[in-house]
Amino acid sequence: MDNEILRELHFDKETGGLFYQEVRYLLIRPETLMAFQKAIEKEMGEKASQIFYQSGFEGGSLSSKKYQEAFGFSDTQIIHFMIEMGSQIGWGKCELERFDPSEHIT
Repeated sequence: MDNEILRELHFDKETGGLFYQEVRYLLIRPETLMAFQKAIEKEMGEKASQIFYQSGFEGGSLSSKKYQEAFGFSDTQIIHFMIEMGSQIGWGKCELERFDPSEHIT
């Protein structure tokens, strides 16, 4: 499989940032993120899971808006692009379970 996302990543030596379409990304071991999540959940309980969910939702929303502007994607196209992008940047195999464009989450 050709990995278009990795091929188009840009490293800014001056800032130390890794970018795709001017959106900054961070390479981090999954174990680091999992250990952080477990430690926070131990201290905060269910509230920690809600915070992690909301943080992921916020980041995904910002990325989807940027890529819709950059590529002119429809709602359906951006979903498929982000699913493919997720696997190309190491989040694992992602699949769309349900999409109802009439539902709007704010």
